[in-house]
Amino acid sequence: MEVYAAMVERMDWNIGRVLAYLRDSGKLDNTVVLFLSDNGAEGALLEAYPQLAPNLEQVIAEYYDNSLDNIGNANSYVWYGPRWAQAATAPSRLHKAFTSQGGIRGSALLHYGGFRRQRQISHAFGSVMDVVPTLLELAGVVHPGREYRGRPIEAPRGRSWLSYLQDEADYVHDADSVIGRERFGRKGKWKLVYIPAPSGLATWQLYDLERDPGKVRDLADSQPEKLTELPADWHDYMIETGVIEFERRGITFGGII
Repeated sequence: MEVYAAMVERMDWNIGRVLAYLRDSGKLDNTVVLFLSDNGAEGALLEAYPQLAPNLEQVIAEYYDNSLDNIGNANSYVWYGPRWAQAATAPSRLHKAFTSQGGIRGSALLHYGGFRRQRQISHAFGSVMDVVPTLLELAGVVHPGREYRGRPIEAPRGRSWLSYLQDEADYVHDADSVIGRERFGRKGKWKLVYIPAPSGLATWQLYDLERDPGKVRDLADSQPEKLTELPADWHDYMIETGVIEFERRGITFGGII
């Protein structure tokens, strides 16, 4: 954890150098600066992975130097495990590799002098899929759609943040926006999630993220209509994005092609 904290401090210092250069050159207020973290805190127990465990110690001994004084250098290979990861994502549940909030929620910093919203902490829901539509709208560029120069392309799935950032809207994704991923779906304040055993119940769980951001109260039994509605929306997402269906305990899931 000390090494991780040092890495964060180093990153903060170097981002500060970039911002200082832009400020000193008079370009800061005409530059969009966006920082996104990866999803969740890394909580893997690599020594427990069947694919890695038999040879992990041998690989580390042969190719890396994990001595105490060397940890954090380019030729070290260490991890801080699930307990520190859960501490890092608290009060959100779990960490990377899970589709709970601790596994998919990430921090973002955004600066541009042309936004009406300035110096605010926002809790509005957004997705990494929104970045492309946002930058295109800021640049005044219209996405070509499904074809570019005779080649088929994919249209962005996200929504631009610009109306929200210009204080023209209170949200990016409204109550009817459906966001799908593998083993979870979100619609407005509602989130449907499947977490395999032993970390979860191995069945669909339902949460109200406005009232329960830490996801400790499963509403699957008390909100049966939502437990029917959200899997149907999620199934539409699977069809739209080409997710392969498979079934476990009578529940349909998906994996990326």
